[in-house]
Amino acid sequence: MKSNKGFTLIELLVVIAIIGILASVILASLGSARNKGRDAAVKSNLATVRVQAQLYYDIYGKYRNSTGTGIFSTNTCTTGTTMFGDNNGSSVEGQNIASVINRAILAAHEAGGSGGMECKQDATNEKYVVQVKMNSGNYWCIDSAGSAKDIGTSLLGALVYNC
Repeated sequence: MKSNKGFTLIELLVVIAIIGILASVILASLGSARNKGRDAAVKSNLATVRVQAQLYYDIYGKYRNSTGTGIFSTNTCTTGTTMFGDNNGSSVEGQNIASVINRAILAAHEAGGSGGMECKQDATNEKYVVQVKMNSGNYWCIDSAGSAKDIGTSLLGALVYNC
């Protein structure tokens, strides 16, 4: 009698196919989890912006320490001439807060896959809205009224300052 030790070629191919199918399912789930994690990072960074913006407002009574023009700023969320830029350099506190806000906005933009982003404020410097596109394709919006929510796939209108 001949004893049969080992596996047949068919058995090995079946095992390899099963492993391949399981690996593809796991990788698909991993990609979805990664995108959800990035969307959570967008939301977290914009929550930081909202808190820091309130601190900035408490110091200056408005969202920009500037007496110049260029009050309304769109798509340039992190330059020195935007609503959170301490242009006059009159306050170290204001500069530090503006720096934290700008880094948080950039981090949110990068976590969102560097999709669309818009920051704007009203002419009185008392209202703002920041919108960053997430990996899901929707925009996460924060505003000076304290709202933070998903606003869908399109940006708010030109003179809309509430999410």
